[in-house]
Amino acid sequence: GPVPLLSDVDPSHFDPLHRLNELADAQAQLSRSSSSNRDDTPLGSSALQNTKKQRLQQSSAVSCYPPPSSLLSQVAMQARSQLTDRNDFTMPSPEIDLSDVVLPTGLPLTRPQKAACLSALTNRLTLVQGPPGTGKTHVACAIIDAWQRNDPSKKILAVADSNVAADNLMEGLSARGIRSVRVGNGSESDLQEEAIADLGRYRDYVRLKQNGMFGEAKTVRMALFREAIRRQPVIIATCVGSGHEMFDDLVFSRVIIDEGAQAIEPSNLIPLAHGCRNFVLIGDHKQLPPTILSPEAAARGLDVSLLERFVGSGIAPIQLLDEQRRMHPSIAYFPNLQFYDGKIQSRDVDDGNRPPVAGFRWPSQHSRVCLVDISAAGLSGSETSQGTSKYNAAEIDPIIAILQSVANEGSVLPSQIGVLTPYDAQKARLRKAINETFVPPACYQIEVDSVDGFQGKEKDLIIFSAVRSNARGEIGFLRDPRRMNVMLTRAKRGVIVVGDQLTLWNDKTNWRPWIQWVGSMRSIIPLTRLNDHLDAPRYSLPSLQGGQGGNLPRSSSFASRQGSAGAHARAGGASQIFVPQGFQCDFHRSGFAGHNMDVDTPVGQGLLELSPAKKAAEEEEEREKEREVPDDWEELL
Repeated sequence: GPVPLLSDVDPSHFDPLHRLNELADAQAQLSRSSSSNRDDTPLGSSALQNTKKQRLQQSSAVSCYPPPSSLLSQVAMQARSQLTDRNDFTMPSPEIDLSDVVLPTGLPLTRPQKAACLSALTNRLTLVQGPPGTGKTHVACAIIDAWQRNDPSKKILAVADSNVAADNLMEGLSARGIRSVRVGNGSESDLQEEAIADLGRYRDYVRLKQNGMFGEAKTVRMALFREAIRRQPVIIATCVGSGHEMFDDLVFSRVIIDEGAQAIEPSNLIPLAHGCRNFVLIGDHKQLPPTILSPEAAARGLDVSLLERFVGSGIAPIQLLDEQRRMHPSIAYFPNLQFYDGKIQSRDVDDGNRPPVAGFRWPSQHSRVCLVDISAAGLSGSETSQGTSKYNAAEIDPIIAILQSVANEGSVLPSQIGVLTPYDAQKARLRKAINETFVPPACYQIEVDSVDGFQGKEKDLIIFSAVRSNARGEIGFLRDPRRMNVMLTRAKRGVIVVGDQLTLWNDKTNWRPWIQWVGSMRSIIPLTRLNDHLDAPRYSLPSLQGGQGGNLPRSSSFASRQGSAGAHARAGGASQIFVPQGFQCDFHRSGFAGHNMDVDTPVGQGLLELSPAKKAAEEEEEREKEREVPDDWEELL
């Protein structure tokens, strides 16, 4: 039957500030009743033992009436120091005979995934880093399965920062046949099977509600929820949702947090307040961190996740999931070297199961990554500010033209295309242009989102609109390597970046190495030559001011047929590619290069001719680059 959902709760109870205050006092009582055995001491119990009065006194040093972000920051800072002082997470684990350990069966596990399961069975604290495409949620479900198989008597609390991630956990466990109950809002049903199982009390609840006795009905409903939770071995919730009052009298000796790097530290602490003795924290601190709107809170450390802090402190060894099965190897190549020191291996992904997307003629038959350079058409400086956001009309029609050409071939479903951009103003214009270009349902199936909103998702084809294009070379938060990492690792079959090469070049830490690498693969397409790479050429330079897709004829739909063999054969048949004169690829020095070119050989003759002053500045930057190699590359150069 369906997995039971509990949703009829007061949303105010899911507020982290509200529940942290209540949980701090409740935790003191819980730890007093816990066993005194050193191996059974609740993990992190000291973090929330201080009273609400003490916290308020501490925060009053900042302000008599501190805003919520300030108080949460104080809680995070205090919990950080107490956990380090107590060393709660480094206590010896109970002795376990590995010969008796039963690992999950059914769904296959890779070597690093098995290692993570064994660590969760034998250590009080397990940290798992899951780079893109390595199966973090799959591992989380496998660990829960292993816990259940080896000791089904202990209750498990499985949480994630978002409802989407928590739902993914529920679906994964359901596929494995593991009984669980999902606690949270968003369900269409008031009380599902588990609550109805207590038929007598459910009748009482219905009768009280029908008679208008809502207070009494709420009490009965809460009792039904608590009993439903008590009966289930595995409870799934969000981090903040695990602090609901219905959990107050329950002990969860095993806690697992998925996507832990995306949650603020106080949210990660909430599920630990239920007598946790074994803790697994899964995430990737190399991807996007928690979103912190308060500069004061960020300055006090609230933008550092619990996972990142643990990894930085060396409190426990980290289990690295080092086999990715999402991206074509050429897509994974640069992020692997730039962000993961070349430690990630590509498994079971090749041209056979990750064929090129037909309709777009990839410049290199060996690469599924390219840059469509708008600066080559003299469009540098085309970004426009709109309030606190920005947009770039010059990038919209090229993206629409690419989508139409891909639609003509039909080798990829519209639901498997993602169009990403870092700015909401550009997102709105892209959405409007797509809706005006394609008829339903295709126009709605193409997903348009910000990079931040796309973490954890994947598509066959990703098109990225970089937006930033200015004479100052400012790229704003595109400099964030974690945002760049997420953008480059969402695609399975192809990544197309539409942007201003000259502006992006100014970020010498991340974007410049990427441009050098793409250039060395002869995969930079000047905007003036875009039609050479489209099977259905529809792009024209003139009417870019509107940038709403009106320049292009409306498409009837995405074809449902598969791309022809001829279309696939054309995928690598690019015409001449132009890149800046004197382009050199630093990747050749690393010994990891996947192509055969001399590092001293220019990639092409310069369509983008630079002024003498600009050339002198570029040469000085190159000399500075030789003197100051970025830390991330020291082991590779």
